[in-house]
Amino acid sequence: MGAYQFSGKQIHGEQSMGSRFEFGTHIGLGMTFGDRQQFDVSYRIQHFSNAGITSTNPGINFNEIRIGYHF
Repeated sequence: MGAYQFSGKQIHGEQSMGSRFEFGTHIGLGMTFGDRQQFDVSYRIQHFSNAGITSTNPGINFNEIRIGYHF
């Protein structure tokens, strides 16, 4: 959880977040596996919102999947 400063109010050119100042939360889980723990897979959901500091407050969610290999 934390505060974020976006570079602009617009996302994808049309959707307004209402403010460049946003709050964000995220939660995720992951695991490593392999005989040397060299593989890494994780999932995270992240939410941004201005917490009602402006009248326009649509919020936005991101789903993230990460797959990694450690050399």
